[in-house]
Amino acid sequence: PRNSLLLPNNNVLINDSFIYNYKNDSFINIFNKKDFSKDSYSTSFMYSENQILINEYNNTYIYNIDTNKLQKIDIKFPKLFYKQFIKMNQNEIVIYGKNDRNSKHAGSWTTEIYLWNIKRNSFKKIALENTYTNATVVKLNNEELIVFGNSHLGGKEQFTEKININTKKSTKLPNSIINRKNAPLAILLSNKKIFLMGGETSSSKGKMIAEIFDPQTNQYKIGASYQSFYLRRTDFCKPSILELANKDILICGGMTETAKSIQNKCIILKMEK
Repeated sequence: PRNSLLLPNNNVLINDSFIYNYKNDSFINIFNKKDFSKDSYSTSFMYSENQILINEYNNTYIYNIDTNKLQKIDIKFPKLFYKQFIKMNQNEIVIYGKNDRNSKHAGSWTTEIYLWNIKRNSFKKIALENTYTNATVVKLNNEELIVFGNSHLGGKEQFTEKININTKKSTKLPNSIINRKNAPLAILLSNKKIFLMGGETSSSKGKMIAEIFDPQTNQYKIGASYQSFYLRRTDFCKPSILELANKDILICGGMTETAKSIQNKCIILKMEK
């Protein structure tokens, strides 16, 4: 699993390895490598207006998209698997992932969230009301996060909470209509509602159900379902989800069809206009 980002000036970061300009169909090989077969897990985010931070296992890099220069930097991140970065404001970044204290027993991993102050280069762990085996974190605004996830004890119980990173206050929220036994994929839409998908399906059900959560009313509604596709219970090989300019939602890759392998297919959820 590696990350891709939409960048300024018609550029796209692809798999944390290439800068692609889709207007002139040109590529820049960021690491100047020829063999990508040994690439490990990585993730990335826009560190500043012209810089990308790329975290690849134990190594961290800053890539300047104006000068096309790559610099290795020394940052002691909290030791988490499958790290995700959420930029809250100019000085603070939320980092979340699974701790590795019981890495020999994957079912014992728990999700941890940290607040990284860039200016001070300091990390503070954010207290959670619940213990999560797995969780998805969505930025609601510059101060608030919403956490969707499941209990540590076999993932049997759903939890949803809202966290204010300034006051450190946690508020319990209602759980989704669908009994999601795994953390869903979730994105914040332009209308400030949250799209959720996956986490509830299996090969026996063979169906994928989408929901829309309104943080203003704390209510869910079923968006749509898709027969035959489902999502595996895994922290990688997940679909990419994005909202298109016409407000429809594109879901691409990472889905399994019946008992077959991961499919490189795309579907579109037509939203109400």
